[in-house]
Amino acid sequence: MWFEARLSPMPTRGEAKPSVVVVIRDVTERKQVEERSNRHARYLSCLADTAQTLLQAAHPHLVLPEILGSIGRAAGADRCYLFELDTGTEGARVASRRAEWNAEGVEPQLDNPRLKGWSLEASGFARWVERLRRGEAIAGDVSGFPEAERPLLESQGIRSLLVLPLFVEGGCDGLLGLDSCRSTRAWEQGEIDLLRTAAQNLAQALARRGAVDTLRESEERFRCLAAATSEAIVIHDRGVILDANDAFARLFGVPSDRLPGRNVLEFAAPGSVDLVRRNFQAGLEGPYEAEGLRSDGSTFLGELRGWTIPFRGRAARVTTLRDITEQRRFEERLRQAQKMEAVGQLAGGIAHDFNN
Repeated sequence: MWFEARLSPMPTRGEAKPSVVVVIRDVTERKQVEERSNRHARYLSCLADTAQTLLQAAHPHLVLPEILGSIGRAAGADRCYLFELDTGTEGARVASRRAEWNAEGVEPQLDNPRLKGWSLEASGFARWVERLRRGEAIAGDVSGFPEAERPLLESQGIRSLLVLPLFVEGGCDGLLGLDSCRSTRAWEQGEIDLLRTAAQNLAQALARRGAVDTLRESEERFRCLAAATSEAIVIHDRGVILDANDAFARLFGVPSDRLPGRNVLEFAAPGSVDLVRRNFQAGLEGPYEAEGLRSDGSTFLGELRGWTIPFRGRAARVTTLRDITEQRRFEERLRQAQKMEAVGQLAGGIAHDFNN
């Protein structure tokens, strides 16, 4: 218990020994309320700081130790860590510890081989899998946990713990854990809810970064393919060029670094500007033909196709362009040759009739 003591001297008469009146009051409840209030303030400050850190970070993984330290200190924990979950070869859930923070004097577990590729079901933690899938927290005194779970937890010096799921796109893809190693403690529902918010902020940051990385890889693959093809390719947003390959730059005689920011209609011959504008505004996939205008003023006949694609977080149009001028000239010469052949056959037939 906490108590408050007030001491007051009693008046004395003559040579009597001085006396003191001591009034003791139980203030345990008040201290608990103050501690809850202070803890709540620490959690709110932690949520604000971690959100700001995640927003400013080039990659969430780079600031994970800082984030986990902030959460661990706010919660008064001895250890705070992050597990990533994956599906093993036989469909079981496998966890691997990716980052952790430890209070001073607490033994780190980041390099513990038992926590790398840790199969939850096979090691007796199937209960955790089911509860985490439902979005439930796992909290309490380890001594009261099922017997199959205790050896692994006690080997890490854990006396009490709180584990929260990290949900990404509707599935549990990770765990945020907090350990109490020097004493047992109870986790109040209010702080569990606040820590759940911290866990979701972290999950969303990791998911966003994963999406950005996937998009960047996709763009890099697209750029490599675009560079390897002989067809001219341009990506634009409502006509404004975002990117183009070298074949496009060579076709129009413009340096590649001067293409972004220009309008695609600048590269259409005057008689084809309206046609090109209507087709990309209507989302026409094509193919269709239009005249292109080179930087030297010469024109050519092009075949265009277009698609809408996600690009750098927005919807954009990718248009492929092929110079078919020589192809059309060849086709025209072929038609002329076929006409001459037909005339020759007709003349030959008439001559044959006259001979008859």
